[in-house]
Amino acid sequence: MSTFGFAARAVLAAVGGNKAESLKYFGVRFSSPVKPGDALETSIWEMGPGPAGTTEVAFVTKNLATGKVCLGAGVAYVKKVEKSKL
Repeated sequence: MSTFGFAARAVLAAVGGNKAESLKYFGVRFSSPVKPGDALETSIWEMGPGPAGTTEVAFVTKNLATGKVCLGAGVAYVKKVEKSKL
């Protein structure tokens, strides 16, 4: 479940401006176990508009030690927050 939380934080950092209230839906398939201390990498793609003014994103989280996808088929709907240009 911790991996689930870290993936959600990565999606929020990339798309939602680190604001928890911008995350409207978060779903994922647990596909491989991880051990404490394993290095993980979450890859995120914006797919386009989602429902109710959100942005649909797809994501996977990979265990860098084994190369296996530990969270697959991830989908999230996020209220996109544009980053400041300053």
